[in-house]
Amino acid sequence: MANQPSLKGLKVLVTRPEAQSDGLVNLLLAQHAEPVLLPLIEIKAINTCHWPQVDWRKVNWLIFVSRNAVQHFCQGLTKPLPINVKCVAVGNGTAQAMQAHGLVVSLQPAISNGSEGLLKLTEMQNLAGQKVVIIRGQGGREHLAETLQTRGATIRYIEVYSRQLPTVTVDQKAAALTVDILLATSAQSVSHLLQIFADKKPQITAKPLVVLSERIKQYALTQGFSDIVVTENASDDAIMQKLIEIGAEHG
Repeated sequence: MANQPSLKGLKVLVTRPEAQSDGLVNLLLAQHAEPVLLPLIEIKAINTCHWPQVDWRKVNWLIFVSRNAVQHFCQGLTKPLPINVKCVAVGNGTAQAMQAHGLVVSLQPAISNGSEGLLKLTEMQNLAGQKVVIIRGQGGREHLAETLQTRGATIRYIEVYSRQLPTVTVDQKAAALTVDILLATSAQSVSHLLQIFADKKPQITAKPLVVLSERIKQYALTQGFSDIVVTENASDDAIMQKLIEIGAEHG
């Protein structure tokens, strides 16, 4: 990452859930940027009484798709998992959360780019007769499960949290409209952003948007954004690298 403060004076809208934005905010401040916080997703735990019953003795793989999935699953877990269950992280941030909660990471992709990286791993190619449990938020993507099913796996979901539109204050909205660059880490973040600023959509969609995947970019294009940059992966460092590139281009 560049040593000089190449983002000096640049206002960046940070839209991650509040509890997950500290690392990126600190990196922005270190580069003399001005982070403007507008959490676009509120994470709420789903009570364990709504979790499906799982016979863990018959499970081969337990896949966590996010840090939130790890946190809320571990908070609801009442006894240790048996040793036959191999725990899988979709990316580095998820793996770090697993380790922080005492879970052994048996498998993770080298690059954090969502389920696509996980699906490329050798261990995920032939899953005939394998039982897989995916820990996720309510209403998540089906791509991972559908692909693993075509490779022979039996899939179960445990949805441990919901994503909701947070309440946004007048002051937060006003501050968000002053930013130079928007950051959205999911398609739902883009959707919530446009719900919040339904009356200011042209002003919002005219701003440069940084996203974490080609899938999010394609969704944002359908919503009216045109100046969209995709990071190399989902890490904070990759986000910062793109922001620095944008800052250099725009002076």
